[in-house]
This record gives sequence, structure tokens and C-alpha cells, in this order.
Amino acid sequence: MSNIIEKEDKKTYSTNQIEYIRICRALAALAVVFFHCSSNMQYDSSLRKFIMTYTNWCVPMFVMITGAIFLNQNKPISPERMIKKNVTKILLVIFFWGGYMI
Repeated sequence: MSNIIEKEDKKTYSTNQIEYIRICRALAALAVVFFHCSSNMQYDSSLRKFIMTYTNWCVPMFVMITGAIFLNQNKPISPERMIKKNVTKILLVIFFWGGYMI
């Protein structure tokens, strides 16, 4: 009986952790929108400076969320597998969009 409770507790914990990451991701996305919208404001505007100052955390937050998802302790991953699976995909996307933008 205690195994069932432990399994349910672990399931609840992982669900709460994913919900926490979703909330952080939504807040970071909203901060990115504010950050980009403030770039169209007048340069010396104090509102622009305020928004840009307090939304600078959004990009590091996305990096930390990605790290939290990659470093899942329940699924150990070797460095070779991570390079083959994830880094190559990221490099392909960077080269594709980099070539497109030129």
C-alpha cells in the first residue's frame, strides 16, 4: 500500500514541477513581448528604460528552463547521446535560418 502512495506522491511532484516550468515559460514569453514592444518607444522615455530594465531576465529564464528539461534526473543521458540528438538539431536550425537571413 505504501508503494502506491509513494508513486502517487512522485506523480504529483512531477506534475507540479512541469506546471511550475509552464508558468515560468509563460511569464518569460510575456516579458519578451514587453521587451520587444518597448524597443519601438521613444529612446529617452523613462517607461522604455523601466520596461527594458525589468524584462532582461526573460532570455536567461528560457536558458534555465531548457537546462531543467534537459537535466531530468529520471532519465540519465550520456554526453554523446545529447550531442547526437540535440546539439545537431540545434545547429541545423541555426545554419538554416542563418542562411535564410543572408
